[in-house]
Amino acid sequence: MRKHVHFTSLIRIFFLLSGLSSASFMTLYGQVNTEVLKLVKDINATGEPLTFNDYSGWTDVNGDLYFVLKSRQLWVIKQPDSTAIMLKELDFISNLSSMNGILYFSANDGIHGNEVWKTDGTSNGTVMVKDINPGINGSDPSLFTYSNGLVFFSAHDGSRGRELWKSDGTTQGTSIVMDIMRVVGSSNPSSLTNMNGLLYFVTNDGQHGYEIWITDGTTEGTRMMKDIRPQHRVSSHPRDLINIEGKLFFVAYDESFFRRLWVSDGTAQGTMMVAKVGENSGTPLHTPVDDMTEPTQLTHVNGVLYFTGKDAAHGVELWKSDGTAAGTQLVKDIVPGSRSPQYLNYLTSYNNKLYFVATSNYDLWISDGTENGTMSLTNHNQMRLTGYPDLTGFKGSMHFLASWATQLNTVHIFGIDATPESLKSVISDSNGYYSLTHLTSSGNFLYYVINGSLWRTNGSTHQRINQLLFSTRDSNPENFIVANGMMYFSAFDGFTYGLWKSDGTLNGTSLVHRFEDNVQYLTQSGNYLYYWANSIDTDSLTLDIKLWRTNLINDETTWVTDINKGGGDYIGDLEDVNGTLFFSIEVPMIAGQEFPREAQLWKTTGTIESTEYIRSFNEVGAPPIWLTNVNGTLFFSALTDPEVGEELWKSDGTSAGTVMVKKINPNPLEPSAPSQLINVKNILYFVAYTGDYELWRSDGTESGTFRVKDINPNGLTSLEDTLYFQSDNQLWKSDGTEAGTVEVATFDTPEGARIYSMYLLGRTGEDLIVATSYVRSTFLPGALWKTNGTSEGTVAILNPIDNLTRFSDITRKGNMIYFTGSVNNTPQNNLWRTDGTTCGTFPILTSGSPQNLTMLDNTIYLTSTDPRLGRELFSLDESAIPGPCLDEEVYVAQKDMNSPSQHIITNYPNPFTLSSTLNIDGPPNSTFDVSITDYYGNVRESYSNLRYNEKYDIGIQLPSGVYLLKVIAGSNISTVRIIKK
Repeated sequence: MRKHVHFTSLIRIFFLLSGLSSASFMTLYGQVNTEVLKLVKDINATGEPLTFNDYSGWTDVNGDLYFVLKSRQLWVIKQPDSTAIMLKELDFISNLSSMNGILYFSANDGIHGNEVWKTDGTSNGTVMVKDINPGINGSDPSLFTYSNGLVFFSAHDGSRGRELWKSDGTTQGTSIVMDIMRVVGSSNPSSLTNMNGLLYFVTNDGQHGYEIWITDGTTEGTRMMKDIRPQHRVSSHPRDLINIEGKLFFVAYDESFFRRLWVSDGTAQGTMMVAKVGENSGTPLHTPVDDMTEPTQLTHVNGVLYFTGKDAAHGVELWKSDGTAAGTQLVKDIVPGSRSPQYLNYLTSYNNKLYFVATSNYDLWISDGTENGTMSLTNHNQMRLTGYPDLTGFKGSMHFLASWATQLNTVHIFGIDATPESLKSVISDSNGYYSLTHLTSSGNFLYYVINGSLWRTNGSTHQRINQLLFSTRDSNPENFIVANGMMYFSAFDGFTYGLWKSDGTLNGTSLVHRFEDNVQYLTQSGNYLYYWANSIDTDSLTLDIKLWRTNLINDETTWVTDINKGGGDYIGDLEDVNGTLFFSIEVPMIAGQEFPREAQLWKTTGTIESTEYIRSFNEVGAPPIWLTNVNGTLFFSALTDPEVGEELWKSDGTSAGTVMVKKINPNPLEPSAPSQLINVKNILYFVAYTGDYELWRSDGTESGTFRVKDINPNGLTSLEDTLYFQSDNQLWKSDGTEAGTVEVATFDTPEGARIYSMYLLGRTGEDLIVATSYVRSTFLPGALWKTNGTSEGTVAILNPIDNLTRFSDITRKGNMIYFTGSVNNTPQNNLWRTDGTTCGTFPILTSGSPQNLTMLDNTIYLTSTDPRLGRELFSLDESAIPGPCLDEEVYVAQKDMNSPSQHIITNYPNPFTLSSTLNIDGPPNSTFDVSITDYYGNVRESYSNLRYNEKYDIGIQLPSGVYLLKVIAGSNISTVRIIKK
């Protein structure tokens, strides 16, 4: 950020510093979540129950319990509430870590890949910290560790390999500590451990192999602690670092390549093997500890290190150490002699005692560090701990999962103090070995899962957390059509597929008829809705695809024709021509055989008797396509024989009247292959090939079928009875004449890229709104434009438009245009709205992959995925979306009664292109903080300790778009929208 003193044209925005609520924040800014949607009906309400495998990531943050469902949903339970709240749905949520009251974790939002996230326990406060490795691959952060006010972690930025990073929780404050592996490759930091305000970790610099390093968070303060095995081909490979009251214990290879216990005070001189502390005296020590190797499960209990170790005399047993050779001792030979316990695991510190599980019978043991004080707490002849006993301290007692030997299918939560006699059962469940799981202590409660349901106890009473369903299953509504004031569509209710209808209300949404698969090609003709659907043939009891129709008055549904009874017809287009329904189909030429197939054209007026075959076209299974009604005549593209090729045809419904309009390309090896047939003001326009793709028109006669212009058209679209299309990087329009086929606008492209597709979204005022998607070697973020038909009047609204690579589902309502776009060329969609201005263009849904936008009675309906409901039918609540805004807009925050003083915030210019100048009048010698957030809720820039009455340049690194500027002064927050063009 640059500080400057010059002054330009001033826009003064007056408002009071105040605490905006999260709802005000979202409404003011314009990025809204699923609150914008209203559920019409949960058509498939069959639940997807949870199992014990669906829970993970249990983490306590100041008494609040966080956890993850199916690696996709982050939840929190806040004390003393018994309600679990879902904070965010992402992918691959993991690595939950509590850091100074904030939860950090890694997750993938489907746009940025796996990156660093944090949450303060609110939905709005659950945000990505930084996009370290831009793109869908992500930086894959892990090993979050708090040290001296910073969060350290391992990540890769796509260019320097996996290295050590740090963050203060802001985008600007997140950076690499040091590129330790300076050559190609990764240093792979691990075992991150805080000790005395410094971070200790294991890493590889490419010269010394894996050794322990130290950092204070700066490049200058990052160094290797000690090269334990110099001049050796294999380094010491330290692991299991643990800080015990200022001593760093770890396990590493010695000179003889045995894993030994080491201790360090953080200096090279103070780093030594515990077993050979006296070696430098000239006389090697030959105490039993010198023979102890392979220490594991290092655990801190009341200033002492406990671990499992192996020596020749005792096998693997329990040991302890204070960091000296004399103080490193066998605690107890649990299985006397050189034999080891079959099981020795789950070392857990609680109430200054060590608890662990040992012996082949999975007994719970306790130790105070003495041989006599190390004993079994459970009688192995009567009880057996589960394979995952979840040792958890709670209210002075150790709790664990176990079963009585005579009732192994009944799992108990047992609580025990320091004696066998104190054992008591807290709760039990008899539904099998894994019916009771996930013992977790948080705040004043002990949590557990029974048969997929989350419960908790305060030690006396038990309480079920609100019913957690990952979601009900999807009904997946699709194939929408509006007919006679109702929406009709295909959906799955959990039992079968069917044709559904809806007037947009819960009670007005109902099943019309059941089928065995999705209904397709829904087409209205008169008072009937026609479609193809699979049903069970009553004679053969096999699936049979038939043409069906539904009476739009009374919902009576009957099948119209079954051309290939008991078989799987290959279906094609349906087109209504003045009450007669035409359709194309492929049928087997030999009964009972799938191939060869014949392409045919048929017609019907809705009864079996009126369904007539018109004619066949070919024997290669290519049915007529692009069926289009123009003034009572059916036009289509069809292939007859190889000598003719695919050309333009028409039909009056008779065999004799079904003829080729014109042999457009006389070369049969290069047929004209008419496509994109469209009716504009009773003229048929289409694209045909005659050595190149060109724009053609036809009135149904050979002479009236001619090329309009020698141009390469694509995306033929009708808007306000005018034909528009794309040609290369230009938008064109045509009145059907060569002279009247003119360029409307030319759009810029990124360097080396071309426009892949152009989408005419509609008109706002005098301007056409156009979306462009780019491709170079891969798809690039698209752009949104407006044009009045002049070069000067063709300007970018958003360029690029974040992460959108393709556009679809365009719906216009007044001056507002709604559209969906593919996110990074993936199946994930975002829903956007534009009024033709930069300020009024923003995403209104960035999750749920909305699609199938449908307008009914001035309300927009769509399908979207809700975390709890699955993929269902929703309506768009436009009252929850901010209205159009001016480029220079004043927002006045609500007054905070605890802070009545007025401040004047100056932000100019707004909109800006390079940077915006910020100045705030306020108390002398006082400071404030600033954060700039995008519409996804991610912090893009942040500044700390700015001084009042001074000018600062902000937004220099921001791409074009709309952002929220937040000024934080103590507990008071003021918010204003800023725009970068």
